Amino acid sequence: MPAWRTISLWMDQLDEPLLARPSLEQDLDVDVAIIGAGYTGLWTAYYLKRQAPDLNIAIVEAQTAGFGASGRNGGWLMGNVLGEDRLLADLSPEQRRASFDLLHGMPDDVG
Repeated sequence: MPAWRTISLWMDQLDEPLLARPSLEQDLDVDVAIIGAGYTGLWTAYYLKRQAPDLNIAIVEAQTAGFGASGRNGGWLMGNVLGEDRLLADLSPEQRRASFDLLHGMPDDVG
């Protein structure tokens, strides 16, 4: 069994084995190249594609999606920030509402 197959509890509990994809063997011509298929890379690709569906996006990962810290996460997500009132205090009412809605909507969006 490849070493990357047993790196996290989550990957060990998959019903089907992970299959390695072939290595990139040629140059790609893309609009956006994202290095890393963890939370940051995957969410960046997701939101870019939502905003601009015609973008040609490639995600390049050295191991497998979620190989690093993203695949070992045992935490949880909540839609608030310590000091949120202070951080939003200098914004206009419209900016505060937009920031509040964005922040508090993230758990629903991610989950």
